[in-house]
Amino acid sequence: MRLLVSPLTFVALLSAALPSAAQEAEHNRSSAHFTITWSEDPSDPSMPDLTDANADGAPDAIEKLLEIFEAARSFQIDVLGLRPPPNDNDYPLYVNPGAATLALPGEGTSRPSYILVRPNLVQEGWTVSEMRTFAAHEYAHAIQFGYDYHEDDWIMEASATWMEGAFNGEARPNLGALPYFLPFPRQGLTTVSEAHEYGAFLFVQFLIERYADGDSAFMRTLWETLEPSNVSSLVGIESILSSKGVTIYDMWREFMLWNWRLGKYEQGRAYRKAVAGLWPLPLHTTDVVDESCRLSTDGGSPYTLPALSGDYARLQFIGARPKIGVLRLAGPPATTATAIVTSPEEVVETPLTFDSEGIATFPGFFGRRGITKILLALGNGSVTPQSISVVYSVVLDGASSTTASAPSGPASTTFGSATGLFGSVTCGGNRAPSVALKLIEVDKATGTRTELPLTTDFGGSWGALIAPQSKSTYWVEVDDPWISDATSPTTTISVNVFVEMTVQAEYVALGSPARLDGGVFPAHNRAVVQFEFRRPGGLWRPGPVVRTDTSGNYSGDIVFPRKGVWEVRARVTDTGDDDHLPNLSVARTVVVEP
Repeated sequence: MRLLVSPLTFVALLSAALPSAAQEAEHNRSSAHFTITWSEDPSDPSMPDLTDANADGAPDAIEKLLEIFEAARSFQIDVLGLRPPPNDNDYPLYVNPGAATLALPGEGTSRPSYILVRPNLVQEGWTVSEMRTFAAHEYAHAIQFGYDYHEDDWIMEASATWMEGAFNGEARPNLGALPYFLPFPRQGLTTVSEAHEYGAFLFVQFLIERYADGDSAFMRTLWETLEPSNVSSLVGIESILSSKGVTIYDMWREFMLWNWRLGKYEQGRAYRKAVAGLWPLPLHTTDVVDESCRLSTDGGSPYTLPALSGDYARLQFIGARPKIGVLRLAGPPATTATAIVTSPEEVVETPLTFDSEGIATFPGFFGRRGITKILLALGNGSVTPQSISVVYSVVLDGASSTTASAPSGPASTTFGSATGLFGSVTCGGNRAPSVALKLIEVDKATGTRTELPLTTDFGGSWGALIAPQSKSTYWVEVDDPWISDATSPTTTISVNVFVEMTVQAEYVALGSPARLDGGVFPAHNRAVVQFEFRRPGGLWRPGPVVRTDTSGNYSGDIVFPRKGVWEVRARVTDTGDDDHLPNLSVARTVVVEP
């Protein structure tokens, strides 16, 4: 663990952590490069085990810890070639609760530091293995502070945890961090959670094995690259990879694959044992009989893959007969994908390449005696804070499980008015969200075919507003790359003509005609128009009959039998064709005066 302190905090820490020089209880011992200070005050809970077999004035545990720190320094400086911290010749260690490396106040990005040693390391029951792990980790932070004390937390902890394993060899004390990393691929690489960043040592190990020929001196290259204050961890790593002709995208695709196939690592067997029962386990498993239907890394939720994260999904083909089909994926430019394809004869790793439209495909013969299983290792290979979602599915020839309901709506509507149509799509018996389809309209009068693109909502439903010109037939065609094609039953909607009517005068004398003018839309020549009248709220009575002209207009007179208030309307009783249904106008009021 590494910590940064301000000057005031530093003074306070020393006041609390270090006894006064005048206190006889304070002791120290130096080695070639370290000085360790401890208290022998019996009331101090940090007091070490005072056993001193050689009676040289320093407890055995203290001497062993100094010896181990020197060994850790020698490994990191002399073997790996890292630069020692600025205060290397007399590096301070203090036995005090805290177990952390802290930067001393100063200018610039290279800082001296000191280490608080966990008391239990030098108290009764102390072990060499715990000392070695602690020394390797914390001294790695001291070196890091010498390069750039404010580098990203995740790479500092990942590097220091990696150092634990490198220094201790077969003991591999850092394996305990893997359960906090491998089973959580959907967390971004740079996540800091007091656990995940320690398990990220595996990423450092991957870079060394895959791109540095297993040479641990890569650690020096890494920190020399990260030393400039304006170089963040990911920018530095990208620079190192670029010098080897490797992109972050390609690197991340391989890292996702290695983390599934742990045997690719030199210590893969130990890694598998460390996460036994926890990993590798796919995050999604789908049994495919007819088709997988549309699947997505977001699992139908708002959660997507952040930068440098991943997902593992398994497709199992359990159909009785193998079928020709195609695996199809779609993702933004940062998407990485590898298909681990299992058949009775072999297991093959196939990198999937996305075209300019963000589509990747993999054709095959799926089912028994063919491809029985595909494991998709999917990733977001972006270093920018951009989350993604990857869509994928398998469609098998002649094995559709996609259905579309007939459009549902009113039996008729009025010309010029909009009305709604609704429907749904299912796949595998479940509502299918985000499905692309087309609503087809065929106009009976003209034979015109119109297509309206639609997409189902999260519940697999769709809706559309239509305004048919004449009697029309409707159906939907599922046209989506993620599921099989499907065509719904048809629905027919009739269209009533729109009848307009006006009265020239709202007051007429008894016995005088009231002139009624109007039109029928769309225009119908010689359509039959029946005038009707009534007392307000009474029964309608038939009146004169007129016909429309070629423009659909009509005009006529009606004489009301008595004085008082009358209502009048125009009813089209015959349109002259079967493309449109009869209809009637809105009623108007006429007052007949004596």
